[in-house]
Amino acid sequence: MTQVSIQRFLKGKLQTMMVLRVVLVLLFLLVTVWLQLRRPYETYTSFYSIYVFAFTIGVVTIVYAALLRHLTNLVRFAYAQIAIDIVLISTVVYMSGGIASYLYILYYISVIGSGIIIGRRGALFAATLSSIAYVLILYTDFLGILPISFRFLVSTKIIWVDLVSTLATNVLALYSVAFLIGHLAEKTVRVERELEEKAIDLENLESLNRELVENINSGIMTLDQDGRITSFNKGAEEITGYKLKEVYRLKGSELFDIFSEESLDAIPQGFRGEEEVEVRDGTLKYLGFTVSQGKGGDMSKIVIFQNLTELKSLEKQLMRDEKLKALGELSAGLAHEIRNPLA
Repeated sequence: MTQVSIQRFLKGKLQTMMVLRVVLVLLFLLVTVWLQLRRPYETYTSFYSIYVFAFTIGVVTIVYAALLRHLTNLVRFAYAQIAIDIVLISTVVYMSGGIASYLYILYYISVIGSGIIIGRRGALFAATLSSIAYVLILYTDFLGILPISFRFLVSTKIIWVDLVSTLATNVLALYSVAFLIGHLAEKTVRVERELEEKAIDLENLESLNRELVENINSGIMTLDQDGRITSFNKGAEEITGYKLKEVYRLKGSELFDIFSEESLDAIPQGFRGEEEVEVRDGTLKYLGFTVSQGKGGDMSKIVIFQNLTELKSLEKQLMRDEKLKALGELSAGLAHEIRNPLA
């Protein structure tokens, strides 16, 4: 990939993640509203923290979109987004119950998104920040300085063993997800690069083939299964005097009798033939044809033809010269016999 294509690729990833971020927030809002509707007489302060979180994400996403149009170093911008996302996630986890909050799953989503955007380094960066943030939240919960009024669930007293076990489990899970998503992301990027390189090679090859077909002196035309003309190169136009737009979808037999509807299907692979053809300006040209099978569809038959008029003229001239030479030799012999009748 070139630097420009890498920037374009990364920009597309960032735009996709912005959209997914908004979709995820909307999903959480729907779940929150559903929970409130099920318990209309209960008030959970953490509900409002989710609303504030959703609003903040919306504002931040708008800012991201505005900055994306002007920034050139998108890698740093991506890392900055990851860090800001982790801070916002940690805030909403802290305000919705800390260790008892179900929103800690957002850390895993952030790690996955980071791996998709930047690869393994991005995933590990997000996993590291998430682990640090999770440690701080667990520590505040253990010290009892977490605001009880903001808890979504009622937490129980935590002991050191449970704290270390919970911390180790989640940190290990975060890094496992980071390594896995990083590996998959890098493999995907590698496959995309290979496909892009193959596409470029194929495009170059097709361009070369088009140049060769258009600039070759021989006429090349293709016929579909019904014997109609589907392509007509510049060489064919120069030989016949007809333009592609004039002969497109015409029957091949309307230009060349050799391709009559009765004989077209019977023409074998590698057929070679010659025919005297009247071209557009009314002159007669002697053409040599080679016919091969195409891939079907609009290229059922591939016809290559050359103008043999000058060659045939030279051939006739040589034949006349040979005849004149033979006649001269005969005349000389007769004259010798006449001059020497007794020889």
